[in-house]
Amino acid sequence: MSAPTPDWICPRCGAHAPAERPGARCPQDAVVLVPAEVHGAFPDDPFLGQVLAGKYALYSVIGKGGFGAVYKAVQEPVDRVVAVKLIRRDIAHRAGVRERFYREARVVARINHPGAVTLFDYGEDDGVLYMVFEFVEGVPLSKAIERAGGPMPPERAGLIARHLLDALAEAHAQGAVHRDLKP
Repeated sequence: MSAPTPDWICPRCGAHAPAERPGARCPQDAVVLVPAEVHGAFPDDPFLGQVLAGKYALYSVIGKGGFGAVYKAVQEPVDRVVAVKLIRRDIAHRAGVRERFYREARVVARINHPGAVTLFDYGEDDGVLYMVFEFVEGVPLSKAIERAGGPMPPERAGLIARHLLDALAEAHAQGAVHRDLKP
C-alpha cells in the first residue's frame, strides 16, 4: 500500500490538487502548489507559490527572521530541491545592503566543506535579493536535543562541536564571519 498523498493547495485560487512532486502547478492557474499545512501556517506569504528568477519554484517555508525568509524550492531546470534565502525588499533597499549582500555571496561561494551547505546561485529578482543553497534534510540541533529528552552524551556533543568548528574554520579562512549561530 502506498503512502497517502499530502494535500496540496494553490495559494492564489485556493484549489486543492494532488501533487506528484514538489514544484507541481495548479491545473487552474499554473501557480506552484504548496502543502496545505504550509499554506495554513503562512496564508499571506507573498512568495509561496511563486517562481523566483524564472527557475526557483517556492513551495514551503523553512524559516523566517528579521531580514527575510528561507524557502524550500525546486530548481526547475534540473529538478533539484534547494533552499532559497530571500532578503526582504524594504531591507534590500537600505543603503549599503545590496553591496554587502553581493560581497557576502562571493565569500560564501568560496566555502567548500562537507559541514557547510553549498551556494549554487545568487542574484536579484524584482528587487528581491536571493541566495540559493544546497538543501540538506534534517532537524536543527536544538530539536535533536529536545527529542533526546536531555543532554546528549559528551562524546556525541564533542563530535558535533568538532564538525561545526571545522566548518566555521573553513568559513573564516574564506573571509566569512557567521553572526547568527544557534543550536
